[in-house]
Formats: sequence, C-alpha cells, structure tokens
Amino acid sequence: MVFRDVLWVLATGALALQFAVLHAEPMPLSDGPGGATCRHYSVAGRLAWERKLGDWADAAGERYGERAYASEALRGMRNGTPVAFDVSALARQWLSGEHPNTGIFLRATGGSGSVLFHSRESKDPGTEPILELAWSDGSLDRLKARADTFLDCSTHRSSGSSQVLRVGSDQTALLVFEPPRPRGRKLAEATLHLQAFKQYAKGVEVGVFRPAPRWADAAETVEEGLAARYPRDGNIAKDRDVIFATSFETPDWKNGWKPLSGKAAFETVREDAGNRFEPLDGAALKTTLREGENTALNLSYPLGQNGGNEPEELYFRYYLRFGDDWSPDVDGGKLPGIAGTYGKGGWGMRRADGTNGWSARGAFSRMTVAPGGGTVTPIGSYVYHADMKGDSGNHWGWNLGPTGLLRNNKWYAVEQYVRLNTPGERNGVFRAWIDGQLAYERDGLRFRDLDGIRIESVWLNVYHGGRAKSPRDMSLYIDNLVIAKRYVGPRVP
Repeated sequence: MVFRDVLWVLATGALALQFAVLHAEPMPLSDGPGGATCRHYSVAGRLAWERKLGDWADAAGERYGERAYASEALRGMRNGTPVAFDVSALARQWLSGEHPNTGIFLRATGGSGSVLFHSRESKDPGTEPILELAWSDGSLDRLKARADTFLDCSTHRSSGSSQVLRVGSDQTALLVFEPPRPRGRKLAEATLHLQAFKQYAKGVEVGVFRPAPRWADAAETVEEGLAARYPRDGNIAKDRDVIFATSFETPDWKNGWKPLSGKAAFETVREDAGNRFEPLDGAALKTTLREGENTALNLSYPLGQNGGNEPEELYFRYYLRFGDDWSPDVDGGKLPGIAGTYGKGGWGMRRADGTNGWSARGAFSRMTVAPGGGTVTPIGSYVYHADMKGDSGNHWGWNLGPTGLLRNNKWYAVEQYVRLNTPGERNGVFRAWIDGQLAYERDGLRFRDLDGIRIESVWLNVYHGGRAKSPRDMSLYIDNLVIAKRYVGPRVP
C-alpha cells in the first residue's frame, strides 16, 4: 500500500491516527467511544479485527508472530515504577515508510500475571506514556500519546477513557504517537516510557509489537474486470457475461425492475447544483430519504423473471455518490445488494434458516470524523444467512484495502459478489470491492440448505434504520449499474 502522508485529527474528543492512501480513505485508530475495542479497531465503522484482542505483526514481519520488537519481564511493579522499551526498530519503519504508523501494541508474552500502566488520562502528573526520540544531531523529542487504550473482551465498549492501560493474558494495549518529520535528521534511538500503576499475581513479560489491522499491510491493487474493455461502460450491456446494465439515460431503465413497496422517492437527474451533484456520465438515479421516513428506494430485479436463470454466483457493481446533504447521525441503514428471500425469509427480522431465504444487502453506519475535517460514512454489508444468531441481520463492516469509509460528493465504484454454498456445506463466499480494491471477503458461509434457494434478485434498496426515521432529507446518487456473471471492476475513461 502506498502511503502519501500521515494525518492526525481530533475525533469526538479523542485524537485519532489516520493515513492517507492513494484512492482510499484513511483509517482511524482511535481511543474515542467509536474507536478500538476487543473485537473492532473502529466500532463506528464496525470494522473488525481478525482476532479478538487485536491483530499484530512481530519484528520479523510475521503476522501473529512472537518475535517482539522489545520485551521486559516485569515483577513487583508498584505505583510509579518506570518501565522502558526500546522501540527504535519500529519507529524507523514508520519514518522510512516501510510500515504505516499504526501505533504500538503491547501484549503479554509470558507469565501468568497482569500489569497496569498509567494512561494519558491518568490524574497523577508526570505518569503519562512518553515516546522519546533521540536524533543523531543531539536533539530530543518527548511525545505524549495522541491516543491510548486497552482491549478487553469483557466489554463491548471502548476503554480509551480509562486512567490505566491493562496488559495480561486477556488484555492488550494500544498506544498511538505522532512522530515529527525527520527534516534531514537520522533517528538514533526511540524509547517508550511507561509508569506502572499496579501489578497482579506473579510476574508477566510484556512485548512490543506492531498493530496490524488488515488494511495496513494490504497491497494496493486495482483489479481490472470486464469493464476495462468498454471505455465509460459504453456497450457493456452487450457483453456475453453481462445480465443487465444501465446508466439511467433513458426512461426504459426501469424495465424488469419490480417495486417492493409503495413508499419511495427517486428520480433520474442530470443536474442538482444545490446538492453539489456532479454527474459521473450524463444522468444518474437520485433517491432521497425524506425526513420522518425509512424508505427511499426499494426495487428488485428478479433474475428468473427477466429471461434468465437464478444463478448460484453473481457480481453486482454500481457507482455510488452521497450528496452534500447526506448526514446519517441518528442511525445507519441499508444499501443495494444481492438477495434470495422469495418473500419468505432473510429480511425484516425474518430469520434465515437455510430453507426460507437469505439476503446480502449493503449497509451504511452513522457518519464519523474524516481526516482533515468533515465526515465519512462507513459502508458494509447487512446479511441474513443460515448461521446467523438472533432475528436481525449481521452487519459486516468492510475492513480491507481502502475500507468502506466514503466521503460525500465523490463517486465510488461499489461491487459485491455472492457465491452460494453447496447445500449441506459451508463453502459460500462473499466479497466486496471499492474502486477495484478488495474491501471485504468472507468464506465458509451457509446461505441455504436447499438447492431451490438461489440468487433470486439484485435488491436496489436504500433504507434508514432499523426503526429510526430519517432525521432530515438526505440524498444519494446511483449510476452505471451492472449485473454480471464475471467480475466487472471499475469503469475506465
């Protein structure tokens, strides 16, 4: 992944570390209420760690390896006992760009006890974490943490406001610092200084590792698809692997689409200057969540009723643009996706059980802070599958590559893929891409137990909630929609 710069922003009272990447929205690592927890590195975006208590890489670059950048055996720690870790190798990787500065990850590598360190929220003066950078010219920088928290699976909430950092067999800690630009200087040494608050049971060995959410080490690869053969998607509908395609230029785009509810607010537009609309290419479909309503768009493209068969795998790509008025601050909701509900199960609290249906709609979460100001809307998937627990769908935040953090007033190519499982097996697959970069993948899924349950439709749905009504009028735009048997990919100029 090519990292252009390191940006820091103030997010809901907590400073968050974010990285600007080519074609991608920076990813916040925060100790705020929407920040890192046992299961998520961003609760706000529902962006999950691969493992509970966080993902890490060791000094050899091995994911979940045991070769710490530095380690200390801690025994008899009392309040105020200083502890120092040599993190020079890790800091040099940040400064050289070898790895993004995702912070410092502390985990127990031996012993049966646990230790508490003072955090940046500590009420005892002079006890907060410090990163000391000694430069070859003799200068010295002493940096306070921009964010720090510990991950604990006994709670779903962020522990970032705690006055301590806990490290033990069932707790890990995460600290983020903002290193200055070298400006021609060479780093001589970097030291993490902590002060103990308390120690429990026998000694514990604490190791330093590199936090490694999946996006941090992902290769920035834009995957070309069949759209690469059709500049601006011209004539893409004639491709033998395309089932349906529209750019909303003519009124007949609705042919084959079935309305699923009476309440809807959509139209094709070429201009909408009041909402800072800029066309992708000619007309686009505009849909608006009206104040006090839930549904903006609810159309189905039933594959079996449009001259084809219900397939067992399908690609669905569309371009998405949130309008200038898009501001979901009360609740999230649903976006277009792929489904096989058959009017029986797999949506609307109708739990999927393998025999009645399934769905994999898109989803959006409440907006969150964006780098450099403004906001982003996290998007992902809202899925009813046969192994779900509870009656409501599972929300999967897209946590790979560029991730699912989208800005207003910008077009994004959003593509989703479903391959149904063989009945009786768990080998179903879901993938998603943003602008041709893999944003999410999941296998081992069970959508069905019966061969007759297949991919029934593409579901063009924009819905606010849950049950919460839209707090104001909010619009989004859809264009260059393609349903295909093969990966489509982003369009080319």
